[in-house]
Amino acid sequence: MQNRKKNSAYLIQIAVANGAKDRFYDDELPLLEDQFQSHHADTMRRMTRLLLHSQALHEGHLESVRRSVANTQAALNAVDPLHDQKLYASFNRRPFSKPENWAFEPCDRYYDTPEVVTEPEPKILLQNRLQRARQKLVEIAPQIEDKSRDVARLNKLVASYEVNPALGNYDEVWEMPAECGIAPELSPSKANSLARASSINSVAPSVSSVASVTSPIGGNPPRTNALSRPVPPAASAPPASNSATKAKVLYSYAATSEFEVSITEGTTIQVVEPDDGSGWVKVTNEQGVEGLVPATYVEIVTPALNKRRAPPPPTRNAPGAKLVKALYSYEAQGDDELSLKEGTTYELTPNGENAGDGWWEGVDSSGKKGIFPSNYVERV
Repeated sequence: MQNRKKNSAYLIQIAVANGAKDRFYDDELPLLEDQFQSHHADTMRRMTRLLLHSQALHEGHLESVRRSVANTQAALNAVDPLHDQKLYASFNRRPFSKPENWAFEPCDRYYDTPEVVTEPEPKILLQNRLQRARQKLVEIAPQIEDKSRDVARLNKLVASYEVNPALGNYDEVWEMPAECGIAPELSPSKANSLARASSINSVAPSVSSVASVTSPIGGNPPRTNALSRPVPPAASAPPASNSATKAKVLYSYAATSEFEVSITEGTTIQVVEPDDGSGWVKVTNEQGVEGLVPATYVEIVTPALNKRRAPPPPTRNAPGAKLVKALYSYEAQGDDELSLKEGTTYELTPNGENAGDGWWEGVDSSGKKGIFPSNYVERV
């Protein structure tokens, strides 16, 4: 009896377990899978909506960029340089009047008049200058023609590059950067002083010209301008490599910046760096201070290649000797020049009359040889 009861309970437990198994695998597990599937589908739909919204935003931004690019292209195509320049000029008009002409200013120490001096001595000096200027024009005329041909060729090249930029770079034709032709990099000292170079270069010759033409009432001859003095063949030799280059100060100059140095007229200074085309020379003055000075304010002193023994005193009665008499006194302005004393007789060298335009070469009584202005002497 007891075994039958246990058997019935066992059969009931088996039926309950099978019913739970069937409920789990037939009802609950498929329901859970359906719920997971529904959740995954909902997640995919939400992700799709987000991506579609993102694409819509990208499409709107792309359309905005396209409109901006189209507007920019239309604005660039409508650019007219001439109209732009006229617009700039119309909004930046300022009153302007051409500077007045320079007028004659008399010297404080001399009696000056605005009339051109026609006396023989100043006239000869001006004629010599005119002749030298004409010879210089003849020398540089071929160079000007060559440069003109180069400019014409470059203009044609630039025009072809403007029509078709694929042929070449426009800026490389003129050898300048794209930033509107900015000057090459200079050292701080020369860059600081370069702004005044053009004005100083023009002032120095003007001062020398006034000093050359103006003469006191006493009728003394005009001093020869050292800037226009020709260098004889013997003095044109380059300086020795073991000797420093010297320069003579033609005009006093006061430094206007920390990169410049003051110099005094008549002194001799040492050249550290020659003029590189900027119009300035780096020198060391008598005090040992190094700095820049205008190139037109100094004159490079070129020593002779070798020193020769002085010739013996000339014999005035020697056959074939060419003698000249000094009309005016003249103070030598260089080692290659010869000082003259009024009334003294000098002997010309064999080729003394061909020393240079307006200059002769001669020997004094002590045997010193040098050049001097030809209009300061007369033949004996």
